[in-house]
Amino acid sequence: MKIQHLRFLTAVVDYGGVIKASERLHLSQPTITIGLKALEQNLGKPIFDRSEKTNRPLKLTPDGRRFYQHAIE
Repeated sequence: MKIQHLRFLTAVVDYGGVIKASERLHLSQPTITIGLKALEQNLGKPIFDRSEKTNRPLKLTPDGRRFYQHAIE
């Protein structure tokens, strides 16, 4: 697990989405998305609920909420 991926997670949640997080972090949107997918693979669980195509802003899963709390600590 990379600290950078934790920063991506907290930025996406704090700024309300991948696009805004990428703007604030001065990184491309695909970089953020790839990092989040790598984090989910590492955890073996989804962090965001992607069940709806129009799921805006992204919603954390229950596991994602717990991990987010851990990440900000």
